[in-house]
Amino acid sequence: ARSLFITIDLPDAENVFIDVNEETEKLVFSGMSNGTKYALNMDMYESIVKANSKWKIKGRNIFLNIAK
Repeated sequence: ARSLFITIDLPDAENVFIDVNEETEKLVFSGMSNGTKYALNMDMYESIVKANSKWKIKGRNIFLNIAK
C-alpha cells in the first residue's frame, strides 16, 4: 500500500476540519490559528482510500497520512 505524508505547521490549531473524498479525489483541510483561518483544497493524482487514511494533531503540527 502507498501513502502520502503531509505535515501542516499550524500553532494552536482550532476548529480543524479534514476530509478525504474518494469520489472527487480531493483532500480538504481548514483550521483556525490566532484568529486567522487557513485552508487547503488539494486534488490527488490517483485514487485515495478514506478508510485507511489517518490524521492527528500534535503540538503545533497536524500530521496527515493519506492512503492511496
